[in-house]
Amino acid sequence: PASQLLAASGQHLLLDMVGGSFDKLNDEQYLRQATLNIVKETKMTLVEIESHKLEPQGVSVVALIAESHLSIHTWPKHGSALIDVFTIGSAVNLQDHLDYVIEQYGGNVTASTYSIIPRGRPSKSVSVEMEDQFLPAEIMTVHKHKRK
Repeated sequence: PASQLLAASGQHLLLDMVGGSFDKLNDEQYLRQATLNIVKETKMTLVEIESHKLEPQGVSVVALIAESHLSIHTWPKHGSALIDVFTIGSAVNLQDHLDYVIEQYGGNVTASTYSIIPRGRPSKSVSVEMEDQFLPAEIMTVHKHKRK
């Protein structure tokens, strides 16, 4: 039997940023402001922002946005950061804002790597056979037994 599923769709940006300065990547207030600038530039809707200065170095900033979330976790000693932006039901094209995101956080555009992954299903409602679905327990079991 088929199951009716609510359509969900979005974009997921996974960015490995390099080339940043120690000072910027270790500055909690700078990274909070850069995150706010990105939310404003992309015309996303800020719900809440949280940040935390790590010891001896590093910063994590997470912005809850109406469209989903944006996060950055930094490794100042290495001039790097891992950035995650997920948008759902949004007209925002993350590819169009990639350079801006990297520049705001102080990284090197040409040296950084990224993936933009389409998520979910494009239609309003979809009828899907249950065997076509991945269940969380199955995914975890598969990865648990994988070897390099």
